Amino acid sequence: MADRMRWCYGDIKPIEVKVLPDTLIEAGDMLWMDKDNAKPACLFPTGVFVNPENAIMSFVCNFLGIAMEASRKGEIKPVNIATSGTFEMDCINETFREGDLVGPGIKAIRKVLEAHQPVRIPNQQIAKTYHRELSIGKIARSVPVPYNSVLVTIDTSHRAHKPKHVD
Repeated sequence: MADRMRWCYGDIKPIEVKVLPDTLIEAGDMLWMDKDNAKPACLFPTGVFVNPENAIMSFVCNFLGIAMEASRKGEIKPVNIATSGTFEMDCINETFREGDLVGPGIKAIRKVLEAHQPVRIPNQQIAKTYHRELSIGKIARSVPVPYNSVLVTIDTSHRAHKPKHVD
């Protein structure tokens, strides 16, 4: 895990969400809501899905945002999460145009699920998608040559669950 502050600019609209004491979260992780607790993407239960798109869509529906701080195992304090803003996220060497939709490491997930192998969603890696329901954000600045990171703008305000924002 990278434990890297990925925020670049924009209003982050922070929220605080509880974390179970046995959960490790690194700054920069994509987080999802499991009942009342935040968890990193790698702990999303993809094994219950046959179709990779269904696994990704379910993750996206439960996507909270990007961790703004780490939560070490044993800690019991809530973690601050950015629900919007622009972040530098890792990606597989690809070209991107401003406005392209991105989701969690979709290409890797698809290959592993199709091979019927257990898979973990990458905590801090995104990939291009062409479907809104599989996206967590969009590209903020074009990348005309393949590169390993990209600026992504996220906004979770349209999600079904709306945790309370921190004042």
